[in-house]
Amino acid sequence: MNDDDYGRRLLRPLVTEPPAATRINVAEAMRRGRRARRIRAGAIISGLTAVIAAAATGSALALTAPATKPKPDLPTDPAIPAACTAIRLPIGGAAAAATVTGGDPSGAYLVGSTNPSAGKTRAVLVWHDGKLVARVSPGGRSPMMSDINASGVAVGSTTESPFLPYVYRNGRVSRLPGVGTAQAINDDGMIAGTRESGRDIPVRWAGPDAQPEVMKLPPGTLGGRAIDIAEDGTIAVRLSTRTYIEQTYLWFPDGTSRPIEAPKAGKGQATRFWSAYFRFGWLYGDVATFAPAGTASSGPSAEESAGNPNLPEGPYSWDTSAYRYHVASGTWQKLPQGAESGLTVPVITLEAYIGRQIFTFPEPVGERADDAFQIAIVSDDGRTAGGSSLSKRADPAHQDEPVMWRCN
Repeated sequence: MNDDDYGRRLLRPLVTEPPAATRINVAEAMRRGRRARRIRAGAIISGLTAVIAAAATGSALALTAPATKPKPDLPTDPAIPAACTAIRLPIGGAAAAATVTGGDPSGAYLVGSTNPSAGKTRAVLVWHDGKLVARVSPGGRSPMMSDINASGVAVGSTTESPFLPYVYRNGRVSRLPGVGTAQAINDDGMIAGTRESGRDIPVRWAGPDAQPEVMKLPPGTLGGRAIDIAEDGTIAVRLSTRTYIEQTYLWFPDGTSRPIEAPKAGKGQATRFWSAYFRFGWLYGDVATFAPAGTASSGPSAEESAGNPNLPEGPYSWDTSAYRYHVASGTWQKLPQGAESGLTVPVITLEAYIGRQIFTFPEPVGERADDAFQIAIVSDDGRTAGGSSLSKRADPAHQDEPVMWRCN
């Protein structure tokens, strides 16, 4: 073998067919690689951004002030009537004088009594939708009814001591168990009153046939009386203490009670709430502001307040303003001051509160020169009211008359 043959044999393994053209798109592969790098980098940046944002959000939430307290859910007041008509209610029988003393929340029932002359018996009167449906003379020490519910059951008391509680139902007037006064009744038949034996203490009856339950007096209180009862059975009572004049408490159906703390006044001045009645979902009454003598409108002398456990240590004076209190939320609303600004005492006026506003009811047709009027009840819808026509001069010749107002 010569050198040429040896060279050809040595190089033969390298003689092969050239490979097919590559299927890899090099340019596309490079683009994808660059894109993958961008996505990974973007993911890292996005993750860091999310972490930073979360941290920033948490810091912002931590620095944000607490959310404002939601507004309380308050009852909607009835609309003020556009017009009202006053009618004189029938009395029946021989009596010529009578008054309206109460009504149920709907205004359908009104209750009152005749005003008998000396030696005559007082009769209980019940009206339904303006018609006289009952006139009952119980005889003996006849009571004067003070309230009636939507079932036509009324409660009241004798007007001379010793006081006795009574109930009217199904056309009859009968004694309630116990002694004292029955002041108010709700639509469930629960009755609020006061035991007047030795010292006054609020009581309640679960119904007309129940025995009275005496309120457990809170520490520091001496006694008191029931003022009104709400439809849920909450009773407004006014209790006296050794430091301040009467203070309103709420006596709840479960037997517990708590005071109603009145809105604060100026420095050195104490305030107390004197409740008057439940209406329109609120408790209406007067806020009394006590101050040193000479700084307010009126008050007892030092001699009058000395030794009296129901009054602050004198000398001092007080002034009152009409307010209403929402029990569930603790909301106070000051009311416009009108002729009825003294809610806790009867006022001779045609004015009454409907919701938060003062409304003036019209006089009946055929008014007399000596007529004065007193509103006893305004219905929850503000469309019915009951009251009486009285004498401005307390003239015995002026016969009191029961009056009803219908409004639209």
